[in-house]
Amino acid sequence: AAAAAAAAPAPAAAPAEPTTKIHEDLLLQLALHLGLRALRRPDSWEYALLFSTSSLTKAFLPAMPGSFMGVIMRAAGNLGWYKCPNGHIYAVGNCTRPMEEAICKFPGCGAVIGGQNHVSAKGNVRIDTTTLTEDAPQGYVNVPEKDCDDIARLSKISCRIFRLLTHLLLRTAIVSSPHRHARVVAAFVGGEAQQHNPGGMLQQITESLEADWATLLRLTGANENDLALLMHGVINNMESLRGSNTGLQALASNQARESFETLFEGKCITPVFGRDRREFAFAFKQELKESNSSAQLQMLLGDDRFQSLFERDLERKPKATTGAGAGAGAAAAGQAPTSADRRLWQIREPLTFDAFEQAFNSRPSNSGTYPLIALLLKEEARLTLVKYTADILAWHALLYEVLPMFTLSRDEARALTNREAVARLPPSRRAEGMKILDRFCEAFNATFPLVTLLHECNANPFLTKDGRVDLSGSGTLSDPMSADKSVFFSLPAMSHGETDAQGLCTIRVLQELQNCHNSLLDVLDKHVPGRSVAAQSTTVSYATHPDVLRRLLIIYDREESLMPILRLNVEQEIAYSSGGPLGFNMTGIQTAIAGTVVGAAQPLVVHVHPYSFAGDMQSNGLIAKLTTRCPQQPLDASVKGAISREITTQMQALELTQVLQACTEFLVAINVVSMSATAAAAPLDAYVQRARLVPLAKWHAVAPPAVRQHICLHHLQALLLALEEQLQGSFLDRVCLRYREPLPLAQERALLEAAPRMKLDVLLPTLRDLMVGQLTSDQWPADAELRTYLTYATNVDLDAEDWFAAFFPESLTLAMTHATFVVLNDLQRRTTA
Repeated sequence: AAAAAAAAPAPAAAPAEPTTKIHEDLLLQLALHLGLRALRRPDSWEYALLFSTSSLTKAFLPAMPGSFMGVIMRAAGNLGWYKCPNGHIYAVGNCTRPMEEAICKFPGCGAVIGGQNHVSAKGNVRIDTTTLTEDAPQGYVNVPEKDCDDIARLSKISCRIFRLLTHLLLRTAIVSSPHRHARVVAAFVGGEAQQHNPGGMLQQITESLEADWATLLRLTGANENDLALLMHGVINNMESLRGSNTGLQALASNQARESFETLFEGKCITPVFGRDRREFAFAFKQELKESNSSAQLQMLLGDDRFQSLFERDLERKPKATTGAGAGAGAAAAGQAPTSADRRLWQIREPLTFDAFEQAFNSRPSNSGTYPLIALLLKEEARLTLVKYTADILAWHALLYEVLPMFTLSRDEARALTNREAVARLPPSRRAEGMKILDRFCEAFNATFPLVTLLHECNANPFLTKDGRVDLSGSGTLSDPMSADKSVFFSLPAMSHGETDAQGLCTIRVLQELQNCHNSLLDVLDKHVPGRSVAAQSTTVSYATHPDVLRRLLIIYDREESLMPILRLNVEQEIAYSSGGPLGFNMTGIQTAIAGTVVGAAQPLVVHVHPYSFAGDMQSNGLIAKLTTRCPQQPLDASVKGAISREITTQMQALELTQVLQACTEFLVAINVVSMSATAAAAPLDAYVQRARLVPLAKWHAVAPPAVRQHICLHHLQALLLALEEQLQGSFLDRVCLRYREPLPLAQERALLEAAPRMKLDVLLPTLRDLMVGQLTSDQWPADAELRTYLTYATNVDLDAEDWFAAFFPESLTLAMTHATFVVLNDLQRRTTA
């Protein structure tokens, strides 16, 4: 009675997938069968689940996670996990290697954690999450449904079979008596909260049971009747475990549990699910001939054709017949059917991807023997997307063509649509541009759901909970990439914060696609002999021609890439009575994947050129802040001329500017107070290499000899301004005419008298930021006080500077800003010459 109740679904429980009504009766039969077997073996783990559940709180149950902390770590994604000197666990985000130190927050610890420059602090150790076993949970663990198939030590089918048996037994224990229900609650990890809610525990177990059943239907491809028969076969095979250690001692440790799982899988599961499941199910059906459907089918077809349908007629001995009526009476006499009958009734297993996946997963050892196939099956959905790398970079190339660096501010990029960007092409190329845009939109919408974390460790705000693209940021709408979306989402750019992360969208997508592409090639290089893989990765970018890039990429499509290989390597007899199960030449399949799917693909480094927006440095007040952290000096004219001659392309000037910006941001961030003049005189070349701001090869590629030999930290401001002028022309030319009035004689005299008492290395960058950031349009009144605008229009707090309050002339207006800068800049040049 208890077993019958265990199989009846709870009213509040909903199946994980729609199933037919019959599955309720099938689960009832399985529960009865399993319960009877448990009664015959009081020393077994299944008996303990029914009648002594509390004894399992310290046991390591089958198909439960090997390490609870390990599950959390692997589910957390791209984080580096470490232990402090006292053994407390913490995580490092971004590149997963430490760049700063902190104090362990565990009560009473206080040890130094983290590190500097990718080197861990003393006593801190990185954890290998794949080897965690010491914290494997005991008792029953309610694993989230999405993680149930990720118990690495078991095949997916074996894992679900163990869980189905466990849930059948637990449900039987729950409904049999309130006393046993309390024991089941105690066996939960963290399940004490259910003790006052009996219905909640029952519903939870029932939902898990329904999910196990639905998943086994999907994994095996069997119908519900056949799956039930297969499960009865597994339960029958449990008799073969007599004499083996299958009681609580077999579950006393994590290692003992793994040994038991291997034993159970080999003796009970593989003989049923690792062979021709259709033949196994047929044998059971023959024992159930009282089934009305079988009887009616046999009556309709006749005994011979019924046997022929299942290719069993050749096993029957034909009866001898004589005379003219021998041929006519052959079928009635039990002989094998005619060739026409055979052609009509033969059953062949169809070759499908699911059949191949089931065959591969039926043997857990296949994953180790054929790692390339295992990775392809695991990453197939992502591998299908790798081809989109070329379409995203082609769109980047178009954007860089119509939107040269420094010509577009962030606000202008937000207002510009993809369609409007294409319209900036010459008319003869706009049709081609729209095709590139269409392919990009398809690529973005297909690949962007891969990016679960966008800015640092923050969840992607442009995805809904179910993984749809929502560029509105609401988290609830389906708002995909289209021609009318802002280019701000597709221009790759570094973010200034979580609220300004749109520029990271395509950068993160390309990182995901690169990792997926390279992971398959890495397995190929390690495990498949004869494959020639380049010793170094090939660097590609938006400048790489799309056709060249596609030859380097893994271009995978299941129907075009994999299915032809399976058809050539399927092992299926075509002779009558021999067609049964599908077998596969796994060695041939792996070799063919390496030669055709991967082909000439090589490891890649996708180099994304971040877009440099106009006004970024001044909008951040970066140059002005630099002068407060590191004393600056003008650049010698001869050095400036040498640098100008050695920088031969706009791309070199742009990349050098980006490196110098990174160096400036680093300087501003780590120096709270101003550096000494001696420290500021340190060579830039040595500083960049010591701080590891960029790879050494890249620094040598973008920095000409004059920069590496003559530039010090106190030249950063002058060099940045010189590069900006080389790329964009003089910023003074962009100042609106209403702010270019000449200085009256009285104001010029007052300014020159005050200049020696003011810090020009702070004042001049602030004036520049004001002009570039605010005075390129005529939005401000020309007669307003310049002094006032300097105090709030930039990020430098001039009010805190005593010299500014005491000496900066109050009579200067915004109209005189341009002239004020020219006078002070000339004065500084003459003074330092």
